[in-house]
Amino acid sequence: MDSYIILIVTFNRAFRLEKVMGALLRQTVQPRRIIVVDNYSDDNTAEIIKGLNHPLVQYLNPGSNLGHGAGLAFGLEWYLEKDYRDEWILLAEDDSECSTNWAESMIGRAAASSYSFLVLDGLIHKLGKRFPPKIREGEIVDVDFGLLDGAVIRSTVIKRVGLPVRDWFMMCDDMEYCTRVIKSGVKIGCVKNDYNSILHLGANAGSSAQGAIWRAYYQTRNHVYYLQRHFSLFRLLDFMIIEFKRLYGALLVERNSLKTKLRLTGLMHGLRGIKGRSLNPKTLQFEKRK
Repeated sequence: MDSYIILIVTFNRAFRLEKVMGALLRQTVQPRRIIVVDNYSDDNTAEIIKGLNHPLVQYLNPGSNLGHGAGLAFGLEWYLEKDYRDEWILLAEDDSECSTNWAESMIGRAAASSYSFLVLDGLIHKLGKRFPPKIREGEIVDVDFGLLDGAVIRSTVIKRVGLPVRDWFMMCDDMEYCTRVIKSGVKIGCVKNDYNSILHLGANAGSSAQGAIWRAYYQTRNHVYYLQRHFSLFRLLDFMIIEFKRLYGALLVERNSLKTKLRLTGLMHGLRGIKGRSLNPKTLQFEKRK
């Protein structure tokens, strides 16, 4: 099997990190390296990773919580500058436990096909709608974009397309990167997810209900930036339909005034060009701009 590395970005998931890392280290075919980007966790993440004392594990800490997309960019930049080879890159997730044959199966399927980018969770994009494809066992289906978590991508694609966006903090960075990949002429394939089991959030993970609220702000704000970067009349109309549905859902279906306010604020901040970690996920307070 071809050489490959694993890249994982983590933040404050020490309570499940040993399980996640154990699964990565038990792959049927071992990776050449596992790059762990610790997004400035304030729990004992660093101690757990360093305590593994494993020769395959490379620990990196950017010195601040960059968000997922920028964390990936940080790790990939280190890889391109320090350790680049023509090989496969698997993108792991810190709240998923992969099967022991994840790498071997994904790389084997990609290498035997015309795809140099496979995802486990993909979406097809129609006007105002996004929906998962129907995938039969053993099939690869073209998608418009997908989650980078659990994906396998050829390192040459990263070199051609560049790094994920760094200043969006969270949300829409997967969609933006996949759009660039497709624009570069690379197809994105989706396979049935038989390889990742989600380790659902617990009480000490940051509360999923509150998480859904702060994500609403970043989702709408960064959707504005996505439209600006990849503007077309189709995407403009799609943006209007999608964001209307989100506002309608928050205001009239969920009757959540805070979520509605955060979506409207996200829209305004997107138009004003406010980027980065502008909303604190824990306190739901906006950071003062320097």
